Amino acid sequence: MMVHRLYKLDHGVSLLGLKPQDLILLYAAFMIGFQLLGGLFPGRWRIVFAVLFVFIAFKLWQALRDRLPAKFFSHLALWLSEPEVYRPTPEQRALPLVVDPVRIAAARRVAAPVKASVRAPVKALARR
Repeated sequence: MMVHRLYKLDHGVSLLGLKPQDLILLYAAFMIGFQLLGGLFPGRWRIVFAVLFVFIAFKLWQALRDRLPAKFFSHLALWLSEPEVYRPTPEQRALPLVVDPVRIAAARRVAAPVKASVRAPVKALARR
């Protein structure tokens, strides 16, 4: 029987080699650059500087993306949106853990003879 290897390709969706995050960044950078530079430059210069703004933003994004692990921003967003489990809510009361040292000492005294009784037969066998 002939066996064919199936390789698991870890390729995401891309359009012209750009991931969806890249396309969102390009769109957002163009819109922000176009709006910010609209008051400074008239007419066609506005578009030219907006494209230059997109180019610089995309190069910075690529440098940042290459230095971070995969899915860093999605994991960061999930981590930031997690509820804080250790903060008491208004309807709950946080009570401190109170440890009674007398009970702990009594438990140690009770446990100590058990250890000695386990060792006693071993010592008796060792003498023979």
